[in-house]
Formats: sequence, structure tokens, C-alpha cells
Amino acid sequence: MVGETKGFVATALDQDGNAMPGIDIAWSSSDPTVGTIDDDGVFTALAAGTATVTAASGDIAGTATVTVSDEEPVLTSLNVTPPRATLAAGDSLKFIVTARDQNGNVMPAGAVAWTSSDPAAGTIDDDGVFTALAAGTATVTATSGEVAATAAVTVIAAEPEFGMVVLSPPEVTLETGDTLQFEAVAFNSYGETVPAAALTWASSDPAAGTIDDDGVFTALAAGTTTVTAASGDIAGTAVVTVSSDEPVLSRIAITPPAITLNAGDEETFVATAYDQHGTAMPADAVAWASSDPAAGTIDDGGLFIALDAGTTTITATADGITGAADVTVVRPAPGVVVSPPAITLDEGETWLFTATLVDPEDDALFSGVVAWSSHDETVGTIDEDGFFTALSEGAVTITATIDGSGEIGTAVVTVRPASAFPARIAISPSDFTIAAGQDLRLTATVYDQYGDEMPGVAVAFESSDPHIGTIDDSGLFAALKDDSVVLTATAGDISGSARVTVEPSLAVPATIAIEPAKAVIAPGEIREFVATVFDQRDDGMDWVRVAWSCSDAAIGTIDRAGLFTAYICGTADVKARAGGVEGIATVSVTTAPIPDDPGNNDESAGWSGSSGGGDSGPAFDAGMGESLMRGETFTFSGITTSSVDSVAITAANSIPRLMVTVKGTTAPSAAVPPDGDVYEYIEITLYWANPDDIESAVIVFTIPVDWLREHGMTPEDVGLMRYVGGVWQPLDTVFLGEEDGAYRFRATTPGFSTFAIAAVAPENTTVTPEATATPGGEANTTINATAEPMATATTVPVTTAPAAPLVYAPFLAPLAFLLWRRRNH
Repeated sequence: MVGETKGFVATALDQDGNAMPGIDIAWSSSDPTVGTIDDDGVFTALAAGTATVTAASGDIAGTATVTVSDEEPVLTSLNVTPPRATLAAGDSLKFIVTARDQNGNVMPAGAVAWTSSDPAAGTIDDDGVFTALAAGTATVTATSGEVAATAAVTVIAAEPEFGMVVLSPPEVTLETGDTLQFEAVAFNSYGETVPAAALTWASSDPAAGTIDDDGVFTALAAGTTTVTAASGDIAGTAVVTVSSDEPVLSRIAITPPAITLNAGDEETFVATAYDQHGTAMPADAVAWASSDPAAGTIDDGGLFIALDAGTTTITATADGITGAADVTVVRPAPGVVVSPPAITLDEGETWLFTATLVDPEDDALFSGVVAWSSHDETVGTIDEDGFFTALSEGAVTITATIDGSGEIGTAVVTVRPASAFPARIAISPSDFTIAAGQDLRLTATVYDQYGDEMPGVAVAFESSDPHIGTIDDSGLFAALKDDSVVLTATAGDISGSARVTVEPSLAVPATIAIEPAKAVIAPGEIREFVATVFDQRDDGMDWVRVAWSCSDAAIGTIDRAGLFTAYICGTADVKARAGGVEGIATVSVTTAPIPDDPGNNDESAGWSGSSGGGDSGPAFDAGMGESLMRGETFTFSGITTSSVDSVAITAANSIPRLMVTVKGTTAPSAAVPPDGDVYEYIEITLYWANPDDIESAVIVFTIPVDWLREHGMTPEDVGLMRYVGGVWQPLDTVFLGEEDGAYRFRATTPGFSTFAIAAVAPENTTVTPEATATPGGEANTTINATAEPMATATTVPVTTAPAAPLVYAPFLAPLAFLLWRRRNH
């Protein structure tokens, strides 16, 4: 407004974008009749009109446009930022309002009344702070006078307690009567483990097995059941197979287990089959064998014939299970021969002995009345018919006396105790799947020959491959890496085993990628960020949510959906966190934003953007390079917003950082169109680098074959022209060939500005002299730094515009320049 003053601040930046204090600034106004500016940067508005304010230091200058109005501003429109937001119950978010007058200029909003369309979903206070209360949607309205603007708010329910539940082991085989403690690993929505999670356990088939509130499963009957641990809609499952209780042949015992026979004697052995529980059971055909047929042979019925002195082992085999007995064959001496001369019996067993009188020629003379006796009847007794009964552990000699012969014979009986001995070891679970990094305690149960448990017997555990998993003396198995392994429990000569399949470790968040990785926006604009969570195998974890945060809430805030709202100029980190890891993106808020930087540091970083806050398609392409040495070339390709395919920039000096943008444009307003037919105008702009440090640039572009044919031109007629110094400068252009219906060209340029792709017939070609560029004179000037208004006596909130209709551009009167350090020549 005429008569008002406004202070400007110029910020000098070096080639690294760092502020340089203490730089002398010369201020000037292009039209002193409109307004003047003093040495301190204070502009005084004198008359209606437009003036350009310039801040200069040497050859480097920055400008700002000031429009002075002589009419009172009238509030015409309001804009609420952010226009939309997603919050969870309990969250809060500050909305800001920007007011504009009838000329579209920012002005004070005045007293703003804030309302929420659904106070049950959330309320908003007089400062524009919205508090989310319950799931739902609400429209936030800001009203000043008769003018209003709205924003949409979505309130989601409070985060569920769990995002995923995983049971360990996920697959297991148990025997009837076994128990197993399942472990539930619960994760919240952010991929973090939840200790002591309260879950509801269930078995899909209680007939096969049940599970208690602590996750202890009891196998009841053969079958398959699914164990579930759940909280609401989130559940983890495991499959349990309970093996059949049908008898399985586990042991064969031969009676007698040891015997001494006289050559020529016959004895029938008996094989008894026992199942896994120690119960006698029928066995399929038993195959008998003698290890030394010269000592004796045995037929299919178990009848053994002693042939000659020696020892042999008798075996009985069925279904891969074998029992054994030891036989010794001797030649009897003349006299009374007792058969068998030696035998081993178990307590409670009986055996029939016989006695025969043999002459020196080995002939049996006669069998008369025999008197039997036992020298230790506590070990065993024998009746008058020769039936011996084993009573207790020990060895006893029995004597046979043949009446009238005066001869006696003896035999030795060894009685084994009836005490139990280990016969079988069962490991539970016998077959299971587990994830690497998890552990599971196994139990080994030792059974005696009668199928009874022997709790006092110690077992030794062993893993077939400790690299896959280890097991300690208590039976705790630790899974290390995915593969399969066999676990063995051993006691004496018997053992049991279990099969284990180790799967990859449980997926947990390992990295978070945020797009874009870098963003540059203006105050009042919004930008959506997207976070992708990856596990340790680089697989996406779609179920994991991220917690968004901003390192400086004064610069901007970010909602639950990743929507960032910029408030004031500055730089802040946007963070996405899940499962103890986080991803970081950088946001620069500036009044003169440049294209977003996706965060690539290689030589071909590129991205697209638009000045419309993301509501329209890309208006430009941009590429960024870093640490270019003298003679090195940065190539920016993949350009989609114009006919330019690539821009290759060769450094004349070291360049710490540069960015180039490419976009389609129109002819400069003061420019006379170049000769010939123009296919396209293109604007190429350089940022962050001194043009003097650029040796040259090569631009590759294409023109459709059909366009040239329609205009009666040939590829030789095409040239790239650069607008500099008020004239079009023809550039050296080379035709490269045809590809996919388009002609391809390469042109070399000494600098950047606006370019025209034109086709000029030979008779119309004119050559214009090359203009001499002056510092700051080209459109591609590197003066592109930020500035902000000088503070006045009254502090202006970031949500409002200046207090008077003194209009200046860009937004909030930015004025700054980039001061480059130059090499000494």
C-alpha cells in the first residue's frame, strides 16, 4: 500500500549452500517513483506500480518484485493447509489458513473461526489445532467474515494391539499322551515384538488334542488339529499331527537268552515280540538264523540242533527288528550228563532239565530214577521231575543223581534279575518345523522292556549338524540356519531320534525406504511420502505400518498417512519408524522451491515434479550429480517432459554439487521467433553450480519423422537454437539417425537458457552472432537462494500474510542470492 514500508533480507550462500555472513550488499530499486530502498534493505512504497528490488555483491545479484497498490485489500479467498489429513484417535494436528485479496495477493486473514463437522470424530480449537477423538471423518472449516475454506480429516481407530502373531513350532508331530509348550511371538502394527502378549488359545479338533490358556498342548488321539493363538482378528496358527496309537513292533526277546547244550541235543527257542509300550504283540513271520551252522542249526520253528562243540548266536528277525540269544555247544564227558549243562533264565521263569548216563564211547546206557537237588534254593529250586524255577538273581548248581549208578551230573543256572532295563527312547516332538533363531525344548522318555517309563535314566542329546542347530544336555534345541537336522538321545546301547526342519528366521523389519528421499516444497504446500518396510531378506512387509514424525514441527508436520504439510522455511527430517529401524527423508521448505531430490547420489540421479503441489502431472524433469572432478561428465537421462532425451555436462573445474532441470516451455515474451518451423521450446536450468565451471553440455533430442515430413523438411534442416542476449544462437547440431519413428540429434551448447528445436530450409537459414553472456544475465543464472522478510515490530504468524496490501513476489517477499566462491585466475 502506498506509504507502507517493508524490510527485505538478503542471504548470501556459498557453492555448498551455506550462509556467508558479513557480505556487503548494495540495494537498489528499478523504479524509484514506485518505491525506494535504503542501505538496510527497507523498501518504502511511494506510488502504485511495480518495481524490482535488487540486492547485489560484485557481479552476483538477486532480485524480488514489489507491487504497490493504492486500493484497500478485500478478503476474497481462504486456503486451509493441509487440505486433508489422516489421524489416529488421540492424535492432534495444527491447521493453518492463508488469506488472499481480490488480486490474489496474500493478506491478513483477520479473526478466524474454526469448526469441526463431527465433534465426535474430533474437535478443533481457536488456534486451528484439531484433536482426533474417535474413528470417523470430519470437515474442518475456517471462516473469516463471509469467506470460508475447508479441509477433510479422516480419523482411524486406535492402532490394533497386534499386527501379526507367529507360533513356534509351526508344524509338529506328537505321540498320544505327549505335551508341548507352544511359543507365541506377537508383533504390533509396527513390527515390534510384544512381550507377554495376552492371547486366546484354541485347538480346531479337541478330540486330537487340547491346548490350555498357557499354550500347553496335550495330544489325545490320532489326528490332525490346528492350534490358534489369537487377539481379535489377528491370529497365528500351527499344525499338530498326533500319530496313531496302533502297536508298533519295537523289540524281540528270545527265550532262553543264553544256553549251553551238549552236542546232539535239541532245543526249541521262543521269540516274543513287544510293541512301543512293552506289550507282547503278534509278529509277522519270524526269520531264524544261526551265526555258525557248524555248531548248530535252527529251523523256521525255532528248533535248534546242537551239532559240534562251538558257540553260535541265534537271531530272530521280524519287520527289521532283531532279537538274539547265545548258544554254546559242548561234548559231554562219560558219566551223568545233564541237559542243558548251562542256561540263563529270568526271575520267575522255569525250565525242564534231563539227565542221561553216558559210557566212555559216548553211548547212552540208560535213564533211571533221577534225584534232583539245588545247592542254593534261594536262587532257584528243582522238583523231582527236573523242573527248575528261577527265584532270584544269582547262579546256582543243580545236581542229578541216577539211582543205582553211583554217578552224578551237574548244570549251572544263571538267574537274571527281574529289574527293568532301558529298552526304548522316545523323543517328543518326534518331527517338527522351526524358524532359525527360535528354540524348542525336547523331552526324551526312556522305557524299559515292559514299556514302563524309567525317569531316572540319563540320556545324552546330539545334533547331526551343529551348524544347522544345537541341542544342550537339557534338550533345548536352538535353530541356527534353514536346513534339516536329526536330533538323537542316547542311553547306553539304545537311542531315539527326532527330525527337524529349520526354516528361515522370522521376518522382522530390517530397512525402510522412503519416497521421495528428498523433497523441496514451498510453505503452505503438502507432499505425500511413502514408506516401504523390508525384512532381513529384502522382502516387503505389507502388514507393517510405520510411525511418521518430523524432526522440527515448526517447519512442518506429517500425518499418519505420510502427508507432510510445510509451514515455514527451513530443513527438517521426515522419519518413518517400524520395528526398531527407521528410514529418513529430508524436506527443504523454501519460498522458491526447486524440484524434489529423490536422494540418489550417483551420476544419473533424476526425478520429475511440478509446481502445483503434486496435484497435476510432472512439469519438469530434474537430475542431480555430486563430486564432479575437472573433465568428468555428468549425464542426466530418462527425461519424459520434453523431446530432450539426455543432457551431458562436462566440468571445467571441480563441482561439488549440481542440478539441472528440463521442461517444455514457450518462447520468451521479448523474443522474436527463430526462422523456420519450431517443433518445441525447451527450458534447461542449472542449479547449485557456477556456469563458469561448466566446460560444455551435450543435448540429445528427437523429432518425429512424421512432423518433418508434414513440414517438408529433412533431418539436415534441423537445428537446436539457444536464446541468449536477446537473440537466437544456432548450435552445432548433428543428425544421429532414425529410431522408433523419430529422428535423433545431438547438439553442443556452452550454457543453458531457453532452447528452440527448429527446422529451417536452407534458403531461410540465417546465422546470428553469438551473444556474450554477462554474469547474472542468462536465464540459467545460479542465483537461486532463499530469503525471508525482515522482522518488523509486530510479529506476523506463519498462517497469515503481511498486514498491508503491499504486494511482493515470490510468496512472502523472498530475496536472496547465491554467492559463489570463484577461483583465482
